[in-house]
Amino acid sequence: MDNPPKPQKLCFVTVGATVSFNALIQAVISPAFIQALLNESYTEVRVQYGKDGYEAFVNAVNHVRAMNGDRLPAGLAISGFDLAITARELTKELVKTQSKGQSRAQGACISHAGTGSLLDGMTYGVPVVLVPNPTLANNHQEQLAKHFAKRHYCIHGHVNNLLPVVREIEDWRTEMNKPMREQWKDDEPRPEKRYKMDPILTLLHDHMDAEMGFAQVE
Repeated sequence: MDNPPKPQKLCFVTVGATVSFNALIQAVISPAFIQALLNESYTEVRVQYGKDGYEAFVNAVNHVRAMNGDRLPAGLAISGFDLAITARELTKELVKTQSKGQSRAQGACISHAGTGSLLDGMTYGVPVVLVPNPTLANNHQEQLAKHFAKRHYCIHGHVNNLLPVVREIEDWRTEMNKPMREQWKDDEPRPEKRYKMDPILTLLHDHMDAEMGFAQVE
């Protein structure tokens, strides 16, 4: 009997629509990061590289090729695009990280630390890594990533040391699959419930608008 095909597993990366973030592109399309994705059974990395990121994306892919005998590593497709036509189109890309029967395993989203990706990840129940762009002035992205990672809504990634998040995603995924009572110690801050619950999305909006003023992040 033939073995069933390996399930697809997508790592979706988005830098956003308004500000370049070439450092994130270079971090995810690097030999070490690609190998880490392969080690965790990813089959595709898809990058939304933004309006000024095409050259950085192509150069990064070519570097991976050069370090692998002038070819891409077997088992992992690499693709990219500049901008989504609408926010809805970008959400459709993120939805592809959801699991789907035996054909698709749950992947992850790695994003600049914008509120849209975090809301989408929470809505569709997929792991989100928020990576603040350190070049931004008055960097609310750093505050956002720290704030919500502390509350277990996301993983806080660092563009200059991104490799550890590949393993952290799997640990986070395991934790989220535990029964609610086992997920946190009694002294840890936590929401009442996880994902797909309107109160959580309302809470996030309240934090952004009232507590930390994240409306201008993206």
